[in-house]
Amino acid sequence: MRKRSLSLLLVAALVLITLAVSCKDEPETMPVDVQIIHSDGTSVKEPLEIPVGDEEQLDAKVLPFEFPTLTPSVEWEAEDPEVATVDETGLVTGVKVGATKIIVRAGNASDECIVNVIEVPHGI
Repeated sequence: MRKRSLSLLLVAALVLITLAVSCKDEPETMPVDVQIIHSDGTSVKEPLEIPVGDEEQLDAKVLPFEFPTLTPSVEWEAEDPEVATVDETGLVTGVKVGATKIIVRAGNASDECIVNVIEVPHGI
């Protein structure tokens, strides 16, 4: 009887250790969602129009918010940097007339918005 109790205790301890180790890794693989928003928190209406030479600050809203210290970092990319560029903070700059996508990635999620760079008519 004592040997059986010791075996059960050992099995229970191994199960607890396995659960503790697997739970530790769970937040890092938690699925997230990311959305491109304006720096004031409002949604971006597409297409976003930016005049040549102007800038627009975008931000990324990463969900879920349950573990803010585990929020993955975001990476920004302009599909065509000859039309518009985006820096690591989400600052978009219109370079030349045209259209491109701005893409943000966070963990296993991404979002994109279309940016139209427009010429500002002279004399207005």
